[in-house]
Amino acid sequence: MQESYIPSLHIKGDVTRVLEISRDTIEQMGEKKDMAEGMDLLDLGELVAGAGPVSSCFSVYMIAGDGRTAVIRGDQLERSYIGFSSRNGWEAFNPGHPVSTNIKGIGEIVVVLESREDDFGLNIITMDENITHMTPGRALLSAGRYFELGGTSFKDSEGSRFETSTFEERHVIGLQETAGIRPETVILMGSRGEYLYLGDSADIFFAVEGNRFVYQGESPGQVITDLKGVVLDPSVSSIMDVYHDASGFIGNGTNVLLIITDGMGYHQYIYALENGYAPYLASASKADMALSVYRPVTNSGLAAMLTGVPPSQNGIYSREQRVPEIPTILGKLLQEGEEAVLIEGDIQVISTEIDARLHTDTDSDGTIDDEIFEAAWASLDPGATFMAVHFHGIDDAGHDHGDMAQETMESIREADSYIRELASGWRGKVIITSDHGMHSTAYGGDHGEFRYEDMVVPYIIIDGGL
Repeated sequence: MQESYIPSLHIKGDVTRVLEISRDTIEQMGEKKDMAEGMDLLDLGELVAGAGPVSSCFSVYMIAGDGRTAVIRGDQLERSYIGFSSRNGWEAFNPGHPVSTNIKGIGEIVVVLESREDDFGLNIITMDENITHMTPGRALLSAGRYFELGGTSFKDSEGSRFETSTFEERHVIGLQETAGIRPETVILMGSRGEYLYLGDSADIFFAVEGNRFVYQGESPGQVITDLKGVVLDPSVSSIMDVYHDASGFIGNGTNVLLIITDGMGYHQYIYALENGYAPYLASASKADMALSVYRPVTNSGLAAMLTGVPPSQNGIYSREQRVPEIPTILGKLLQEGEEAVLIEGDIQVISTEIDARLHTDTDSDGTIDDEIFEAAWASLDPGATFMAVHFHGIDDAGHDHGDMAQETMESIREADSYIRELASGWRGKVIITSDHGMHSTAYGGDHGEFRYEDMVVPYIIIDGGL
């Protein structure tokens, strides 16, 4: 093998990790091939597999420095190789493919999904529509080139000063071009629950780096290194308002009952109202459209409600985390000498300053919502300053049957009757909302993706005792 300089080559795009190919890779994996005149070659299929394509349906783009590109389907990488020579740089040898695939001077290898994977890449939504989905691989093929200033240096020599600047090439896409519209405001969310509101959407660009999207704003705090979604013209309401609204009411001497209808998105709420499944909610003021947080699952949603800040600040951004890094409203009330109650299902979803009152399906009727309701009803008098009641039946039915299924609507009907009873017996304010919504799948329903069905939920405040 030649000892000359060998630049690194990267496999990137729609992969779980960006794979660097270097001299070390050749020394570890290279094998001699007669067709390459003794050059060490690397098995392209093995390399791509090492990068971990997100789906089994993908294509591999070998892109030369001059723009010439060859594409090979992911299931046809047998007898496909790459190697390095001082004459041609990184080049392809594909004896099982047309000679046109033998690209020379390869600058990058990009894996691009041929099937849609909504939970990978960047999703752009409004409050009631999924606008577009883009993966890093697809974006790398269409992104524009931008040269970012890396730095400027000077050197004084023979009475003259010489100046030079270095630049870093970046691939960027524009929000307006990608979304097809220019919104007034946007909210950006990242994989660790970052939540960034931008009041002016003009000139918003995202960089494509390896296998992810990156947003870099003008200030140090405006950075999201793994951007998952953009909400165009979001509503002013958020599930994080629970903490602030409840704190305000309690500060003014008004007790608060929080009712969480786990897994009920705004689209389900509207359908239930229009089709007679939620007569009590239909009689109340129409709910606001409120944003959940990313990832839209119960752990992060509940933590956002009880802390009033995004997952990136409270530390719970997926199903894996359970302990908030900051106090919840429950702890705040305890410090102030107030009584707080949390009525849950069979597990305590996140750790809080008080122990949740847990319940199981003691009557074996297939739901724990009736047990949760009975415990909440028994706790109304004497009432706590703050009581949170977490119903799970809508989410359970949605997972089993689908977000808009008859069974799910019947669970909403049942929850509606429980809400009516609890609200009528509560002396104070009642906040009704959801941790997340749900979307349809081939097997029922699911949530956890950046799409409006999962991200937009109802938010209602009513007076109790009516």
